[in-house]
Order: sequence, then structure tokens, then C-alpha cells
Amino acid sequence: MLVAIPFTSLFALVSCASILGAPGAVQDSRYTLFGRQVNPSNQNGMKNMTSGAGNLAKMAMGSPVQLTELEKENMEATEENKPGLNTIANAMNELYFHDKYGSQRNEPAVLLKMVGQAAGNTGKSGNPETVSKAMLATFDPYNQGKPSSISASVITPLNKNTTSMEEAPSLKMVSHSLHEAWEKVMLLNPKPDNAQVIPVFCQAIAASSTNGDPTAVSKAIDAAYVKMAAN
Repeated sequence: MLVAIPFTSLFALVSCASILGAPGAVQDSRYTLFGRQVNPSNQNGMKNMTSGAGNLAKMAMGSPVQLTELEKENMEATEENKPGLNTIANAMNELYFHDKYGSQRNEPAVLLKMVGQAAGNTGKSGNPETVSKAMLATFDPYNQGKPSSISASVITPLNKNTTSMEEAPSLKMVSHSLHEAWEKVMLLNPKPDNAQVIPVFCQAIAASSTNGDPTAVSKAIDAAYVKMAAN
């Protein structure tokens, strides 16, 4: 038995079906972008804010800026080429390798003390390159004027993916702690400049290195970051 359906009613039914079947209208269209799962309510990888929650989007002064992993990587790649705490961390890392593979004395605690003195003497300048040069210059007197046997070797700068090569506390551990602090300082809002950052961390290194204990220096570096982030 045939049922007559008015044309206007049929058109309305077809239109509704088309709307309900439209991609993204009702379907859960999840997809992966750079390893991050994104859904319709989260198309930019960030939580949607209503107008009533606008104040929650404002970052408190001194708190880390919320960035995606891709944004962090791009920022770090750009900042790696600029002088900062990372420059000093790389100088420490270089000294570690010279001491480990090219030293005549091989007294890491003594070298760490000398590095701390260099940090204390030059940190007030706020210039990371000045501090780094002073640290690297400690190797000559530490090594009794004898050159490092790996002076011509290329020492890869630290990055966020570099893992510690030694289980025992060493100058390398200190360099890693400082590099990690630099990564976190970059995310502070507002981001402090070298004139603010370098003296604080150099003072922490100088004060904590008098016993030549890498663990104590690493803890002092972490504490310096916490103090800076709280201000």
C-alpha cells in the first residue's frame, strides 16, 4: 500500500538527514596531530574557554607559560643559539669531557670548586659568555698548564634529549641541572633576561661548590629556579 508524502515534508526529512550526517557535526572525529590527540572540543590542542572562564586563561606572573610540545621544541631550537644559562651549562659539559678524557690531574672536586669560583667572580656581569669563558679558562691551571688531549674534538652541546652518561655525581650532572633550569626559565611569564638570571644562578653555584660536591650544586641550582619562579 502506497502512502503519499507531501513534497515539503519529504524535503524537510532529507535536509535533516543531510545535516545529521555531516562530518564533524555529531561524529567523534578524533585524529592525531604531531602525536597529540585532538577532538572536536579541542581542535587546537587546548581546552576551550567560555567567556565566564576568561580569567582562568590569564597566567599568573612568574608561572610557566602553557605551550604545546611542538611550540616548546621550536622555542628551544631558537633559544639554543642565544647566550644564556645554556651557554654556561655547555661550558661545564665541555670541561667535564676535558677532565674525563684529557686531564693530567683528574680531581673533579677540585675542578668543580674552580668552576664555582669563576661563577662567583663573573656572575654579576649578567653575561653568560663571560662566565663561560672564565669557567673554561680554569682548565689550564687545573691541568697544570698541560693541554687537553681532546682539545680538537667536537663536544656536542646539551639539549633537552641529552641523558646523563654517568651514574656517579659529576660536573656533567651539574651541567644537566643547569640546562634543565634554563629550559624552565624560558617558560616563565614574563621571561627574565640574562641580567636577572645569570647573577642568581652563578651565586648559587659559587656558594654550593666550596666542598666540590656536584649533588649540592645541583640542588642549589634547582632551589635557585624555584626562588626565581616564585618572585
